[in-house]
Amino acid sequence: MPTASPTRRYDAIILAGHSGQPNALTQGTGEPRKALLPIRGRPMVSYVLSALLATGCLRRLVLVGLSRDEIPPLEASVEITFLPNGPNVVDNALRAIAALGTDEQILFCGTDLPLLSAEAVLDFIRRAEESGADICYPIVSRDVMEARFPGSGRSYRPMAEGPFAGGDVSLMSPEVIRRNAPFFLQMTASRKNAPRLAAMLGLGFILRYLTHRLRISDVERRVGEILGCTCRAIISPYAEIAMDVDKPQHLEVARRALQAADEAAGVGT
Repeated sequence: MPTASPTRRYDAIILAGHSGQPNALTQGTGEPRKALLPIRGRPMVSYVLSALLATGCLRRLVLVGLSRDEIPPLEASVEITFLPNGPNVVDNALRAIAALGTDEQILFCGTDLPLLSAEAVLDFIRRAEESGADICYPIVSRDVMEARFPGSGRSYRPMAEGPFAGGDVSLMSPEVIRRNAPFFLQMTASRKNAPRLAAMLGLGFILRYLTHRLRISDVERRVGEILGCTCRAIISPYAEIAMDVDKPQHLEVARRALQAADEAAGVGT
């Protein structure tokens, strides 16, 4: 899948916030912080860092929730700022935005995408630029996800166009985030509860969601009305942009995929 270059360089924020408490994914690993969960000898966040840096389109990068000495040394050609963990993901995002001091769109990324590729990020940015929207968010169809990662155990939202999994990368206007911080805080608290998310958008959305009649364009339009901006869901052909690691099952998928990639490249054999 050929990928055109973005039209400019972007500031990026990696949100590595954590509660410090183990969960079903990190229990028994000795590392309660998801970002530092070891995968084939590397903390998970280092794979995300490598993918973003490999795009060649970053201007500056802010990593929130970790310190420099907690990750392996980086061969980075961009300025990296480390910020301490805050009380929640929205607070972390706002402090990172303040540190960057820009009004241009920022690339946001989670730490749980160890299979993320530079190609997937570049393709997403290119499609987002073409949309011209203030907020862009990638989604991946179940067919694409299962073709790349059979039995991945992803959660899918039953839209009218078919089932889609959400990605963990976004391109967002800082002003929209600052202006709508309470809404984003509520949305992140409900992000794993699809009916609750639909309820935030209105009763009509609940009914259409439950009957699988809710269209992607309906969500884009309604979220845009609430936030006072333009929103677009970017349908990505790259499954790795939505293969985030939330459960032990996902971790095994990531480990197998990374091992296969290393073997194909003759690494560790």
